Amino acid sequence: MFALSRALMGSTALVLVTTSGAFAESLWTGTLDNQFNHFENWDGTFNGSDLVIDGNYSVTAPETVATDINAVDTSNNAGNGPRSLVISGGATLTATYNGGAIAIGWTQGTSTITAPGAGSKLVTNSGSWTNIGWGADTTGVLTVSDGATFQAGHHIAVGKGTGSTGRLEIDHATLDLRTGAQLQVGTGGTGTVDVTNGSTATLAGAAFIGNSANATGSFNLSGGSTLTSSVYFLLGLS
Repeated sequence: MFALSRALMGSTALVLVTTSGAFAESLWTGTLDNQFNHFENWDGTFNGSDLVIDGNYSVTAPETVATDINAVDTSNNAGNGPRSLVISGGATLTATYNGGAIAIGWTQGTSTITAPGAGSKLVTNSGSWTNIGWGADTTGVLTVSDGATFQAGHHIAVGKGTGSTGRLEIDHATLDLRTGAQLQVGTGGTGTVDVTNGSTATLAGAAFIGNSANATGSFNLSGGSTLTSSVYFLLGLS
């Protein structure tokens, strides 16, 4: 199934990042080097906490960045990793792992990555997947807002896992899908892409909305936002 809508009026999105009383918030310090997965670069003792990169930092992730609301330790294996991730203050996180580089949601519950603010940037290199709603019956949300950019050099899967819910929210921001990359919305579950409030979406790779049987994909463009697609934009494949 698929849905494609275009609204005339804009909307305002409010993103809240919360922490449980059992977990603390860790801030990036870059004490050791520029690698995300070296936990010596985070203040205090990282133990499944919410992570924030805030400031003019350029951080590289050569391993999977996996956010999981049920995170309990410092591993990035299934069921672990940070509870949530914020990239703000003009920081850049570049995922270079040749595989599932960004995975939002390993276990049931809602897991998030947010990139708010002008100059803030999430980048994936060629070969580096972004999976939003990765595991079965999970919910994953990637929000890029207020002048930030998501530059994808490889495929984006929104609603990847069986029965999952995935949301990609581009709110007064930029989505830049590079040549050879694909946007797959609704692969194993329900996937939604919202491009709102004067955002720009440039797709130099193919888009597949409703990418498999028993999955649902939606692409919504509103509030004076623009979409430029130079390859395929296909609706309802199975």
